[in-house]
Amino acid sequence: SPPRVLGVHMRGTDKFLSSKVGPDAYFPLIDAFLNETAANGQCVVIFLATDDMSYANQTMARYGAQRVAQQAGGEVLRAQGSAAIWQSSGTSDAHSKGVQVLLDTLLLAKCDFLLKSASAVSEFAIYLNPALVNSSYDFSLPDQPRQSWMPDA
Repeated sequence: SPPRVLGVHMRGTDKFLSSKVGPDAYFPLIDAFLNETAANGQCVVIFLATDDMSYANQTMARYGAQRVAQQAGGEVLRAQGSAAIWQSSGTSDAHSKGVQVLLDTLLLAKCDFLLKSASAVSEFAIYLNPALVNSSYDFSLPDQPRQSWMPDA
């Protein structure tokens, strides 16, 4: 059977209205999803969408290139440090940024389950795939139902 795809959208440098949710919050849920699917004899690919190079590096270090898929093999525009990628005043890469964020949205919409925080990108993925309403977890929503495979909060 084809692998299950876990979509993971981590916002880093462009997060300013609410608190950031770093990789350490995601990892226990990713681990639980991997354990649950392995127990059912299924393999998993993690599709990672992030604006933050540090978040991408931490996730790759933990799960490896064999398990983590990224748009264009990870060769996308990402912020380094604290400056958000969209804050660049130059327009030379504006089209590339737009295409990359749209493609991340479309790829997240194709995932079997989505881990996310508050973001228009991952919200639009759910609009494009309404099945994700019941197959997603949003770190920014308190008291939302948890999947049976998720560890206690």
